[in-house]
Amino acid sequence: MNDFDRQILASEIGGLIRDAREGLGLSVAALADRLDVSRQWLTRVETGETIPNIRRLVEIATALEVETAKILPD
Repeated sequence: MNDFDRQILASEIGGLIRDAREGLGLSVAALADRLDVSRQWLTRVETGETIPNIRRLVEIATALEVETAKILPD
């Protein structure tokens, strides 16, 4: 995967996580607390600056009460 494709993937994942979080009415701080991560890290995920590893993606989905597939692009 080249850098461009990685950036697109990161942006798509981040957007899906943000949409799911907002759908639950959670703030970034509230979700970060559920995940025991910093707000800064979660913000970097949601803005596509970083991609969480698969373990973290599963934890995020669990905290958002959705299937992991819901926070992954098609």
